[in-house]
Amino acid sequence: MSEWDASSRVDLSHLTVQRDGDEYTIGDPRIPRFIRVPEPAVYVIERADGTRTVLEVQELILRERELDVDVLDFVTQLQKLGLAAAAVPASETRTKSVNDRLVRRIGALFFTGSAAWVYVAALAAVILLFALRPELLPHYRDMFVLPYVGANALLVSVLACLLIFLHECAHLLAARGLGVPAHMRVSIRYIVIVAETEMTGLWGQPPAKRYFPYLAGMAWDTLLIAAALLVQLAVEPGSFAHDIARLVVLLLMLGILSQFMVFLRTDLYFVLGNATHSADLARSGRLFLRKLWRKDGDTIEAWRRLPVTERRAAAWFGAVYAIGIGAMTVSLLLYSLPGAYTAIQMAVRQVSETPSHSVPFWDGAIILFLAGARLLLYLKGARTAFRVRRERKLRA
Repeated sequence: MSEWDASSRVDLSHLTVQRDGDEYTIGDPRIPRFIRVPEPAVYVIERADGTRTVLEVQELILRERELDVDVLDFVTQLQKLGLAAAAVPASETRTKSVNDRLVRRIGALFFTGSAAWVYVAALAAVILLFALRPELLPHYRDMFVLPYVGANALLVSVLACLLIFLHECAHLLAARGLGVPAHMRVSIRYIVIVAETEMTGLWGQPPAKRYFPYLAGMAWDTLLIAAALLVQLAVEPGSFAHDIARLVVLLLMLGILSQFMVFLRTDLYFVLGNATHSADLARSGRLFLRKLWRKDGDTIEAWRRLPVTERRAAAWFGAVYAIGIGAMTVSLLLYSLPGAYTAIQMAVRQVSETPSHSVPFWDGAIILFLAGARLLLYLKGARTAFRVRRERKLRA
């Protein structure tokens, strides 16, 4: 890595700059990597167009703004983060293929501009149908479509995975519609396996344009709920299609409710972070909680370094975070783990005590297969989460 000095010509024209509250988000959407900076840093970026040296940029800011900015130190820090290196080699900048352009057009069609009104209309239709026909509201019994527990669990798992995939596709298409790179991955939050769409490049967009990609999954879920309700009205009650439609509504409603568990960095967490202009709402919330019970100097100093707007948002989010984690832990210990243990115990008994050609044997085998698949997903998610956290620490 070449060293910068006062005579080096610096070009930061590839960085995007977006105002977020009292600070600015700058970064390179091609990586993608973004950081928060104060306003004087923006003065440097605006003037570092490749035609001026570090010293010339510093003198120009001093003359125009009467601010003595350490441009060399700022550029050096950007270089360490990979934001002020030489131009990205041609081999690393992907030529947009026909498929890339097609995906962007589809994303722009379904998740930009006036398309929002389609999802608003779907939400209004869902609310109206539930109000006029309360029997359409989902019930826990809708989870049981088939007579055998194992087969039913397999059906629910496959359908839930399909709906989650479509939810994440909506995020991906919405981001691609804005020209932002995005990809799906499996990770864990707390101890929950999640599918998520990585779209860090949204930080390079104005705050107002980030909302639709963040809400795209819930918007698509609402559209599917409206469609499933119409299917229920169109087919014979008690038919397989009717029961599947009710199961779809139940799974999607549970998915939307789970988005309110913001302490798990759900879609609504990112909406709140964008609205409060918080760079890392969860981290700031944890720092607020740590400050309450650990009075060490490092924690207090880290809290004081946060902007006022960040501290204000962190204070209430810290309370939500603590309550949410506590409630989930109680639910896990009292219900989820005992229930899972009982189900696996019953499945093992069915497999070991009944003939391989019997229905109970295969019913239990399906439960064990699903438990194994979930464990593998958890291990893959844990690996992804560990890698992401390690990368964050290296950049810090």
